[in-house]
Amino acid sequence: MLIGILSGSFDPIHLGHLDLINRALAARPFDKIILLPTMRNPNKPPPLAFNRRVAMVRQALKEANLKASISLLEQKQPGPLYTYNALLALKKRYPNDQLQLIMGEDSYPSIKKYMEKLNLFFEVLVLPRTNISSKIIRDNIKAGKPLVHLMPKKTAALAEKYYT
Repeated sequence: MLIGILSGSFDPIHLGHLDLINRALAARPFDKIILLPTMRNPNKPPPLAFNRRVAMVRQALKEANLKASISLLEQKQPGPLYTYNALLALKKRYPNDQLQLIMGEDSYPSIKKYMEKLNLFFEVLVLPRTNISSKIIRDNIKAGKPLVHLMPKKTAALAEKYYT
């Protein structure tokens, strides 16, 4: 089975993430897509509570009608789990499957130094990403600006509730 893995803080998830999933599905015949929300990215400020981000991911996938699952792997970890270690854990969980890491070209430079190790057991699919960022969404919420062009409607309502 070919499984695509999209890891991120999803703080919050937005149309850029959903577009990335659609681009991945168009580029490869994935049997399954797994979104892997990070508990806490060690290189970013602390995100919104994990359970709230997962709730928004679930809602966004539902609204976009995307058949993807969510891994809660990082929720069970005592500290930050770097992408490389999370991928190793997923490989143990799916030993007979081919796993591919899906990432936007904006995120690729941050993982480039691990590529040698990753290439031993993972193919990495790097795709162009839209110019939507989670920070723009959080800033729009603070400024009271609409989110309609940035994320699905019901997901936007959750984001407005959670970030205010």
